[in-house]
Amino acid sequence: MTAASLTLIAVYLAVLLVCVKPLGLYIANVMEGQPVAPLRIGARCEALIYRLCRIEPSAEMGWKEYSVALVVFNALGALAVYLLLPSSDSSPRTPAAGCWVRSASRASTCSS
Repeated sequence: MTAASLTLIAVYLAVLLVCVKPLGLYIANVMEGQPVAPLRIGARCEALIYRLCRIEPSAEMGWKEYSVALVVFNALGALAVYLLLPSSDSSPRTPAAGCWVRSASRASTCSS
């Protein structure tokens, strides 16, 4: 290993060690149901999103409803990737600039 890679590993471990205590306290407070500042700040945004989507936060979701939501979410994500692929050749990081992805290979690229 080079000195740069060892330094990178050391910095990563140091940052990880510094984050252990605050993140552990945060997770413990969330699990115990104690009020946590980031959750209180995000609660208004969450309530707005729930209201816009007509979601009842206290209602439980059955397995059938969860399955439908999972399939719809994944289908919308695949559609978004499928629609974004044609614009990928205009990206400055594209290795073969100017080479369009054929629609036949676009579907296999999107689904993999």
